[in-house]
Amino acid sequence: FTYVDQRTMDVLDTIHSENPDVNLTVNLLNQQWSCDCAIKPFKDWMTTTKVHLMGMGKYRCYDGANFHKHIINLSDSEMCGAHVDSSVQAGVVVVIVLLVIIALVLVGVLIVYRNRLTSLARGVRKSLVRNSHAQYSSVDKSPLTADA
Repeated sequence: FTYVDQRTMDVLDTIHSENPDVNLTVNLLNQQWSCDCAIKPFKDWMTTTKVHLMGMGKYRCYDGANFHKHIINLSDSEMCGAHVDSSVQAGVVVVIVLLVIIALVLVGVLIVYRNRLTSLARGVRKSLVRNSHAQYSSVDKSPLTADA
């Protein structure tokens, strides 16, 4: 296995607390530990448990950025650094997707208003280009015409 789950740690602590006279020793040497955020509870338990862990100082990471490092010496940032990086990457992806959606909405709004502005401009142009005919009357009652 690559880590010890919380239930197993609780069971080992319970066995030890119910039988304090028994020297409970657990051998977890030569395990292929995966040293990411999932191992943090185990590392914390290693430093607080009364259960004797055989060769505890020899437990090493088997893979990842912490390869061959001793579990007991890992800092929280070393264990969870990759996890934080992946959440930052996920945040960047979300922001990019939102920006693309906003850009598409803006383009759609511009297209809609462009069509409206174009049709409005056509109406104004038609009213300006339209031939107007005005008729005037003189004092002598003969009609005068003028093309505008």
